[in-house]
Amino acid sequence: LFPKAHAVAYVMMAFRIAWFKVHEPLAFYATFFSVRAKAFDAEYCCAGMDAVKRKIKEIENNKDATAVEQNLLTTLEVCYEFYLRGFHFDTINIYKSDATKFIVTEKGLLPPFVTVHGLGEAAALDTVEKRKGKEFISIEEFAMCCNKLSKTHIEQLKALGAFAGMADTSQITLF
Repeated sequence: LFPKAHAVAYVMMAFRIAWFKVHEPLAFYATFFSVRAKAFDAEYCCAGMDAVKRKIKEIENNKDATAVEQNLLTTLEVCYEFYLRGFHFDTINIYKSDATKFIVTEKGLLPPFVTVHGLGEAAALDTVEKRKGKEFISIEEFAMCCNKLSKTHIEQLKALGAFAGMADTSQITLF
């Protein structure tokens, strides 16, 4: 009796997943990327459908692809499907992004800080904790406040557009 009940439980779970994928797709993708996609990299996945297709072809043509690249390939395939359904990823935001979970927005998802390549969960949680109730005037001030982020992470966030036109330093020029 146990194997039959176990199989029924798997089928019921498959129906639940399918229902959310059809009727609440953003909730499905937010959960999938937050829980299952450990190889999500904002540099590739948030760059648009063309960049995702290029990276998929690059990994598929690489005979010596590592396990990390194979995991990234699976994530990229789901990202491609996400883009085909007309959704988009919002730009990471230093004030609104969560540490580890994707947030559903209007017609898209807001990626968390852990999607930045090499940024770990501890640094992301620390960043979310230290930004509470603060308004930063420069990238330099943000970097000093969130001291678990390395210079490389700050540069990556800058390249991803997370600072949205914020000044590099707190210095003011008069002339």
